[in-house]
Amino acid sequence: MKLPIIILSSLIYVLIITPLHGQIETPVTVRVMAHDAKLIGTSMGGVDIVIRDIKTGMIYASGQTSGSTGDTDLLVIKDKSRYGEISTTGSAAFQTKLALTKPVFVEVQATFHAAYTGHPITMSETRWLIPGKEMTGDGIMIDISGFAMRIEHPLPHQSLSLSNKEDVRIDLFMVMLCGCPISPGGTWDSDPMEIEAMIYEGNEFIRSIAFKNVETNHFTADLSALDAGSYDVYVSAYDPRSKNTGVEKVNVTMKE
Repeated sequence: MKLPIIILSSLIYVLIITPLHGQIETPVTVRVMAHDAKLIGTSMGGVDIVIRDIKTGMIYASGQTSGSTGDTDLLVIKDKSRYGEISTTGSAAFQTKLALTKPVFVEVQATFHAAYTGHPITMSETRWLIPGKEMTGDGIMIDISGFAMRIEHPLPHQSLSLSNKEDVRIDLFMVMLCGCPISPGGTWDSDPMEIEAMIYEGNEFIRSIAFKNVETNHFTADLSALDAGSYDVYVSAYDPRSKNTGVEKVNVTMKE
């Protein structure tokens, strides 16, 4: 009777240690970095993540990043070592476990939506995932360029009166995509940034007007030099150090 018992025990052991249909659990972590800043997580509503098979289009996993923006010193201030980890416990990530039977070539797509910006920003990368070869720690890191921008004045369909000089302006709220603050001389220093109101009348470019950083994250452009009329205004932000860019658009109607 010992032989059948030994065979049965061996079979049970094989079933326990052998993944179902040859599937091997493969942990994957995806993190999204705001360009020249920190991780995008819960405070900014997270980033939508999709992991998709390039060949078949099958979606292996989807979800959102969540967690904190991470450690400023590690992510921004200090020099990074070649293999040094820059993520910390609780810092923003999307984590999943894929059941893979063979290596797959995937697209990892990250899409940022926020109340601050009118256009979703999508970045992606392609790479091989290999069964059992974990992508943990920093994991797959995707960098997204842009600024989170919101025009606070004028409101849509609000006319401005040239007789009220204090009202003839554009007010802009702007932060890094991670929600990190922008201020003169700060970690995200506004002084070198070029933030402008690019004024168009129809298709004709009229002029650019520079914004002033009046307080942390708040900027103002004085439009009092414009004549009465209707203008399309592209509010542009450019950091010549990081080459980061952002744009919002507003229609401004000036009346006598």
